[in-house]
Amino acid sequence: MIKMIHTVAIVCSLALCLTGCSSIAQTLPASSTPEVSVEQEKIYFKSDKGLNRFFEEYSAIAEYPFEPEDIRQGNVRKKALISTGDIFIELVNSANGLTILLDDGPNESDALYPVFHDFLKVIDDSLSDEQIAQAWADIKDIGTKYYSEGAYPLNDIKLTYSDVELHGSRHVKVNIYAPEYQG
Repeated sequence: MIKMIHTVAIVCSLALCLTGCSSIAQTLPASSTPEVSVEQEKIYFKSDKGLNRFFEEYSAIAEYPFEPEDIRQGNVRKKALISTGDIFIELVNSANGLTILLDDGPNESDALYPVFHDFLKVIDDSLSDEQIAQAWADIKDIGTKYYSEGAYPLNDIKLTYSDVELHGSRHVKVNIYAPEYQG
């Protein structure tokens, strides 16, 4: 019985000692090394800094943002491909400017206009929402006429829109060409 009391006393003493040590450790000041919070930047497109910056700016304002894992490299290092449930997008950043193809498939999805709008805002932030809405209405109204006569001009940006049937299925496509974009 005395051994048992002795063992319980040792266990209780040890528990009190450990509890006391942990509360002392909590009240001690942190080490003198300053905490450095490293916030990792998202890398959207590794092989081209211009496209990466484009995606960073787009994601900051986008109604339909893309995650880095949504973006993959095309057959050249300056070509980005994005495939969402609604839209297929191809961006090419070359010495001649930025070329964007928005392929919406058989029907115009709810995401097409907001992506178009936000892409134009990244390319030229001086464009007003009204100018972009008017350009959208104009290219939809004019349609494929610009494929034979040139593109619709919006400041230095050229736009085309087509809603045509190819090989028995409809395709809605928007092309954006920005020769002055310096990505």
